[in-house]
Amino acid sequence: MCGYTAIRLANINSKIPNNTMTREALKESLYRLLYEQESARQNIFSRILRRQPSIRSTADIAGEDYEAVRADVNTSKLFLQTSTFRINLILGIIIPGLLFSFFLFQLFREDHLDGTGIVLACLTGSLLLFIILDNLKELFSNTRLEIKVTGIMHNERMYSWENILDTYIVIRRGRVVKYLLVLLLEDGKIVRIRLNEFHAVQYNPALDISYYIEHYKRLRNRTVLT
Repeated sequence: MCGYTAIRLANINSKIPNNTMTREALKESLYRLLYEQESARQNIFSRILRRQPSIRSTADIAGEDYEAVRADVNTSKLFLQTSTFRINLILGIIIPGLLFSFFLFQLFREDHLDGTGIVLACLTGSLLLFIILDNLKELFSNTRLEIKVTGIMHNERMYSWENILDTYIVIRRGRVVKYLLVLLLEDGKIVRIRLNEFHAVQYNPALDISYYIEHYKRLRNRTVLT
């Protein structure tokens, strides 16, 4: 799944209108909703061991290290898909494509197929085709994340600092570790931005992204105050 997921606060607390809540109360309610959702997503093994979801604020991750980031009000930090991610996508197109071609070749060689064979053939071909098309979509989407003094831009969508209550990094552990940037918004939405496309070998994008988020938050506050 690519991009973001937006979920209304009304799903957890429809009795309290958003306009009657302070920003802090709304942030706490959204964080509880985020925690519940991430808990529900954990696998059976994690639930048996009662592991807590891995949710950390970008401020905690960055600490005071964001002071080392060198940037100013007139610049921004742009994150693009890494070559590692794009190579994996290309392999995810080529390999299923070869299998799909071989599958069709074998299929047309058969003189007769019974009903079960036709069903299996259709399911297998559909699965391979879905994988190919999904990877093609990811490859040409050219996902980008830009962090600047006015806010966070994900592709063509802009989230201004005024509308962001807080920012978090969620780590979902499994066969593949997934990193997500989570934005709690003033309108009661939770936005999840996948970070794995910015991930390279021996490089965790969550660290740099946290540093720049805290850096530009601070620059924004300085600009507003002056």
